[in-house]
Amino acid sequence: MPRNPSKLEASAQRFYTLTDRFRGQLRVLEDAASPVEVKVSAMHGDIQALAFLALMEASRSAQEDLKAILESVKEINREKGLS
Repeated sequence: MPRNPSKLEASAQRFYTLTDRFRGQLRVLEDAASPVEVKVSAMHGDIQALAFLALMEASRSAQEDLKAILESVKEINREKGLS
């Protein structure tokens, strides 16, 4: 006959479940390719300007990713009762 887990055991299980979920989300984020979309309208474009645009787009994408991770961490902490 299975026994009911103690409050501490249930809390630990919930903690590990949330941690595993967070690790899975981080793995997905690491594996996701960051799309950088730069359209060149003229072949005579300045290479430095194009490089700058590409870096700006990559920076914006990285900031969005970090915001998503932060929201996920906040949600996990709320579920754990840490905030």
